Amino acid sequence: MMKSSHGFSLVEMMIVVAIIAIMAVVTAPSLVTGLPTYRIKAAVRDCTSQLRNARQLAIKDKRNVNVVFDADKQFFEWDGRRFPVSGSFEKQYGSGVGFGPGSATSGVDGGSIPGDGIALNNDDGFVFTARGLADFGAGTAGGAIYFTNNRGDAYAVTVNAAGAVALMRWRGSGWSR
Repeated sequence: MMKSSHGFSLVEMMIVVAIIAIMAVVTAPSLVTGLPTYRIKAAVRDCTSQLRNARQLAIKDKRNVNVVFDADKQFFEWDGRRFPVSGSFEKQYGSGVGFGPGSATSGVDGGSIPGDGIALNNDDGFVFTARGLADFGAGTAGGAIYFTNNRGDAYAVTVNAAGAVALMRWRGSGWSR
């Protein structure tokens, strides 16, 4: 007479648990080392999105929208909206994310990067006009906001006179999109 077996034996369960534990030990270091990069990318993408929203509002409402950066407190405002909503980039994203040049040795335009990471002509701010153009003040055709983290990664959010907002990354010897 044959006995039917239902379920798993203790040995089978222990083997499965051991395999899961081995996989966790192997993958955990790569997750931890990749976290600062993930966080700076999230901050830069969110900043880019907020600036594009500010431009869209200027066009939609047919009015100027001011964008002002505060390098000391690590946030910016547009049309009375603060980003990050509370605190600073470091508080919101962690991993030392904030304004700064990181490991970049030159700006997106080939010039130098200010120590505070804000390369705008008009007192760390600019205006999106009712037509969607960016006004940086006399003689300035564009600007950049540089981000870094505790690993020295460098990213830039650029805005040109036409109002286009782009994201760039430092690749060790130059900037790329």
